[in-house]
Amino acid sequence: VAPFNSSALHLIHRQFTKYNFGLIFDPNTDKVVTKNRSQKLFYVACSRTVKNLLVLRVTSKEEIENLKNYFKDIEVFSYNSEMDKFIHQPND
Repeated sequence: VAPFNSSALHLIHRQFTKYNFGLIFDPNTDKVVTKNRSQKLFYVACSRTVKNLLVLRVTSKEEIENLKNYFKDIEVFSYNSEMDKFIHQPND
């Protein structure tokens, strides 16, 4: 598979039967098969990116804190519907 200079990955929360992207970094899940399948798909999508990777996911504050354990350069944005724009959330 050819690499891409820039990629965008949108992890949507749907009622998929085989994938659950919320489990990828959840150390307490008992859904090991679904977690492993989701991690493999996430890895393939991320590993093909050479330089710029954007991952979009609607998530909870707890999941964001957990993601910071895996990604040192994570940048978090929240969407403000009243202003119709994304706002950068500074890292603590």
